[in-house]
Amino acid sequence: MWDSDGDGVTDMNDDYVFDATRAYDNYQPADDYGTLVFEDIWPNYGDYDFNDLVLGYRFMTVTNASNEVVEIYATFIARANGAALHNGFGFELPDADEGILTNVEVTGYSHTQGIITIDGTTHLETGQTNPVVIAFDDTYDLMPGIYNTITGGSSASEDSVVIHIEVTGGGPFTAADFSLTTWNPFLFIEQTRGRELHLLDYTPTGLMNTDYFGTGDDASVPATDDYYKSANLLPWALDFPFSFSWATEFNAINTAYLHFTEWAESGDVSYPDWYINTDAGYRNETNIYTP
Repeated sequence: MWDSDGDGVTDMNDDYVFDATRAYDNYQPADDYGTLVFEDIWPNYGDYDFNDLVLGYRFMTVTNASNEVVEIYATFIARANGAALHNGFGFELPDADEGILTNVEVTGYSHTQGIITIDGTTHLETGQTNPVVIAFDDTYDLMPGIYNTITGGSSASEDSVVIHIEVTGGGPFTAADFSLTTWNPFLFIEQTRGRELHLLDYTPTGLMNTDYFGTGDDASVPATDDYYKSANLLPWALDFPFSFSWATEFNAINTAYLHFTEWAESGDVSYPDWYINTDAGYRNETNIYTP
């Protein structure tokens, strides 16, 4: 069996046949791009259409023959922007090995508004206990207007940011040391770094302004680790490990996916297939965006 680069991995199994420092590409999600959707009027419900940012995402972790991480590519694709507000996006790695805080270099981000402070060496956000990467600080740099939210309305080509996280020392680190499976993505709203919006029950980063909790329709109780939910358990952000068809502008998500509210209020017990089931009574296709 051929092993052209002599790294101990045969050519047929090696994603980098002529590079002994790299061997495997590992994807998350494995088979498709995931989708994040946000409602940016938090802590109020707003129109609750969850299309203020529709963001595709996928991580590719490159490892060597010993399954040690060499680098990670995180691709984020702006698929729709239904927001009049100028929002930013980042993610935290809350379960990462502490050595990652000082032994990586992040490149590829889009920071144009002068509101993000990053470390001069790692380019991780400063003032954080865990690694935090700000991918972009203004959605309008990727999609400069309200696009792809009205069927037959204004459309724009998708644009992307590709974050490169290179291991520069320490370790060696395995994929488990980065713990991408427990990543913590968030929006920060209208150029206000402390107004973070996370997935339901995900903790904010150290730069969150906690005065937002318990205001408007939000019923977060930080003392009990209850975050980003209303009194009846409705969230403001959702994560799907595959492509997802979002609701059209000004149409609440529960008018497109007809069992969404029952699912949310039950705490994921009732209608757990609300977003994939195409049987009668599950969807109103009129309120689901199509290009």
